[in-house]
Formats: sequence, structure tokens, C-alpha cells
Amino acid sequence: MNGPGTAPPVRADPARPNSPAKRRPFRKPSTAPARVPNDTALGRGSSQAQRLSPAPPPVWLTVAEVCAELQIARSTWEKWRQKGAAPKAVRLPSGKLRVRRDWLDAWLDDHVDDPLTVGS
Repeated sequence: MNGPGTAPPVRADPARPNSPAKRRPFRKPSTAPARVPNDTALGRGSSQAQRLSPAPPPVWLTVAEVCAELQIARSTWEKWRQKGAAPKAVRLPSGKLRVRRDWLDAWLDDHVDDPLTVGS
């Protein structure tokens, strides 16, 4: 017989796949923090936060967005592409081009005019 505070036994009903007898008992989630190895114990110099946080996904720009940011016409972009002077781009299966934000930034950094070296 059942004592105080216990529920009567539940029988599984084959016609009901989610009957109470088929369900897993509820478990309260653990409040203890996950164990993570110590970087210094592993001989690594990077911090734990750097190692565990994934890199953010790259930001992809359309050609129209790149032209708007550089304040150039689309025809100028096409001329640069023909000359091989435009930033790196990826052609999608649809035929459209995309430029990663970090590629555009690197391209811009490579094309900075330093007033000390101009005319040298």
C-alpha cells in the first residue's frame, strides 16, 4: 500500500504513447557551474573567456552597400573588378557578389595614403 506523500502507481496505456508511465521523471536542473579546465594548468596563455567564446559570424555586404560606403558608382566597382583592384569578393550560387566586412576593412587599410610617403 502507499504511504503518506506517495502517488499511486501509474500503469502505461499502450494506446497513449505519452502516458505518464512513459515520461521521464522531472529532474531539477543543477545550479553548480560547469567545470572548465584551468588555462594555466594546461600551459596555455589565453584566457578562459577568449577560449570559450566563439568568434562572431562574419558580416557580409552587398556590392550596393560597399559602393555606398565608398561613395563610388557601380560602374567604378566593375572597373576595379576588371583591373583586379577591388576588394576580395565571393560569388554566390545565385551569381551575386558579397564582400566580407573584414576584407573591406583590410583593403581600405592597404589603400591609406600616408602624407609622409606621398611623393617620395
